[in-house]
Amino acid sequence: MFQEFDDHGFTDVSQTRMLGILQDTVWQVEGLKPWPFLGTVWTLSFDGTNSYPTNWAMLTPAFRASRRLIDLSNGRRILPLREEEFEDTVGMNFTQTGSPSYYYFQGTQLNVWPIPSSGAQLRLSGYQWSAALTATSPESAFLIPPQFHRSIIVNGALSRLYAMEDDTELAPLFQSYQSDAVDMAVEALFKQQYDRGDRVRVNDPDSWEFGTTYFPGPILLNT
Repeated sequence: MFQEFDDHGFTDVSQTRMLGILQDTVWQVEGLKPWPFLGTVWTLSFDGTNSYPTNWAMLTPAFRASRRLIDLSNGRRILPLREEEFEDTVGMNFTQTGSPSYYYFQGTQLNVWPIPSSGAQLRLSGYQWSAALTATSPESAFLIPPQFHRSIIVNGALSRLYAMEDDTELAPLFQSYQSDAVDMAVEALFKQQYDRGDRVRVNDPDSWEFGTTYFPGPILLNT
């Protein structure tokens, strides 16, 4: 990619600056949407005393957002609450122990309630950030699929490089190339099966439609 930047005339830009612009571009794209390629699973461990996982500090650099939290001892789903909702729900009984029912975030730290027993494990599925790039990172270090490396990453970085040079014509041009590629990636990556219509299940317990499943479009069943 550095060679491609040079081909566009940025031979006077240091590799350190190029790497920083490349990194900004990658993390910007990863932060746009809950991309399927960012999906991952972590196992959380607890000490029976604290409401947060003992291994949370190790996960924090990569953690971006949660999708599901499951108690591996019983298969139950643990529901998310905003911190203020948690306080309203629990009142003052913050140190209660037992099988966790809710999880919430204080800043960037995940907490569960009630506090699980020592040795308990929870399965957290969610979305990650890619690791920081270095000048020697291989192309495989990108979590973004290779089909979109040039159209999304390179074009996005070129937009930033041209903006740095105050080029008001080429900067928005390459930004538009990147934007079009992001739109195409949404269509290509979020729809990964055409076998049947998507099911829409209402998971909000405050909704009168909670638990209802909708099947948009026609559904053909074998008879």
